[in-house]
Amino acid sequence: MELKRRTEQQALRERKKAQKQQEAIDTLMQTSSLITASAEIWKSLAGIPIVGVGLALAAIATMWGSFAASKIKARQATMQSEEYDEGGLEFLEGGSHASGNDIDLGVTNRRRRRMRAEGGEALAIINKRNTRKYRTLLPGVIDSLNKGTFEEKYINAFSEPVEMISRGAVDLSRVESCLEDIKQQGDTRY
Repeated sequence: MELKRRTEQQALRERKKAQKQQEAIDTLMQTSSLITASAEIWKSLAGIPIVGVGLALAAIATMWGSFAASKIKARQATMQSEEYDEGGLEFLEGGSHASGNDIDLGVTNRRRRRMRAEGGEALAIINKRNTRKYRTLLPGVIDSLNKGTFEEKYINAFSEPVEMISRGAVDLSRVESCLEDIKQQGDTRY
């Protein structure tokens, strides 16, 4: 099963890589067409006295602006289409913060700063239901994972209870007295 999971992950990475390459090729082809169209617009409008150059620049700017806007909308649409209704975990691939080739997560934090991640880090999405359930515990769990203290704090949280071994005398006289009272109460019935 582990081999199958790795194979599927590798195939998914290859598919994403091929998609990115195809998008880059498409963008280059579209850019080439836009350059040709810009030259044609310039040739046809720049010759008009007084307003020709302004009209040509406005038409070219509008064309390039709409191209950029459509590319941005297409990118946002593909980014939003991948949802994690049940949550999920992604291991990120990319450069380091220092290299400047880190990953823009496309969101801002509470301090209104863009959130970025490095290759080799992990991004977890926890569904709403369990986020509400474990809201108070999540910061501690994440903090312990980042500090490397997870094992110390949580690894034995769900293990079997251990028998307590008493070293020395323990006064159980009060417990014995209560148990005796319960026994006597059970003996007498009205």
